[in-house]
Amino acid sequence: MKLLFDENLSDRIVCRIIDLYPSSEHGKTLALTNTDDGIIWEYAKANDFVIVSKDSDFHQRSLLYGISVVCCMVIHRSLSIFGLAIVQHQKLFRFCETTLTR
Repeated sequence: MKLLFDENLSDRIVCRIIDLYPSSEHGKTLALTNTDDGIIWEYAKANDFVIVSKDSDFHQRSLLYGISVVCCMVIHRSLSIFGLAIVQHQKLFRFCETTLTR
């Protein structure tokens, strides 16, 4: 599973979780900063990424267009994304696997 971190999250996260989520990227390294959410959504869809964001925009988009297109994680502002990625690795993997194969 590859994670695509939205620009609202630190780009330092990627190097800390790359062993759990190989080929994960940050929007900054892909030149997707200040980019319309629709373009990011389509990029994630075309490249098999799971979008990780702390904004509700992607969650709302998943309700409109269906989560089967791309799995989207919305992180509550008070949660540590690094801690969540480590602790919830297996749950996240199973959730996205079952969601994306529907």
